[in-house]
Amino acid sequence: MSLSIADLKAKQAELMNKIKKSAEEKSYGDSRFWKTPFDEEKGGTATIRFLPSADGATEMPYVKVIKHYFQGTNGKKYTESSLRTLGKPDPLADLNYRLYQTEVESNQKQASNQKQRLRFFANILVLKDPANPENEGKVFLYEYGPAIDNLVQELLFPDETLDPDAESVNPFDVFDAPNLVIKVKPQSLGKAIVPNYDKTAFAPKHTAVPNVEEHLKNLHSLK
Repeated sequence: MSLSIADLKAKQAELMNKIKKSAEEKSYGDSRFWKTPFDEEKGGTATIRFLPSADGATEMPYVKVIKHYFQGTNGKKYTESSLRTLGKPDPLADLNYRLYQTEVESNQKQASNQKQRLRFFANILVLKDPANPENEGKVFLYEYGPAIDNLVQELLFPDETLDPDAESVNPFDVFDAPNLVIKVKPQSLGKAIVPNYDKTAFAPKHTAVPNVEEHLKNLHSLK
């Protein structure tokens, strides 16, 4: 199909509107996702509640994705999900293994820079978001890292040595579970300022999700 000069001239305004709309959508990101409010000087706070999967009552309420984030020696950034998430061989994982096996320091340093990073995805209900109150009472997808996952796992599988009377709690239970109180502080990591989740914890009190039937209708599929 060939373009005509007449079409190009006639459709300029329509094309410009489409380009602007696309740029706006990219800048705002995926509206299904909620991000922890974070100010590089003050940090941030929020209270959320984990929710079950939209894909079925017995489906996993969260998914784990293996990702890679790094900048190569050519200056280009590599931000990709690993095929190992799906149980398949991944070329970068294979490369990193070969680099480590050389026992050459520079190769091992490269492999370490390219190592996998775990990310987790779940549905949440935002209960408090002082920085963005318009989010409160809404259901979102939440992408989180090992710091939050460790808290989830500690609730699901308490350390019997530290607390023999501790009982396993499902934080994705809409009837009887604690809210997650997020408190993040600024932390220097090289030249970057990143959130520190050391003060984040599940509340001691267990509650039911308010207006649960309404919120269950707004769950997002994790598939």
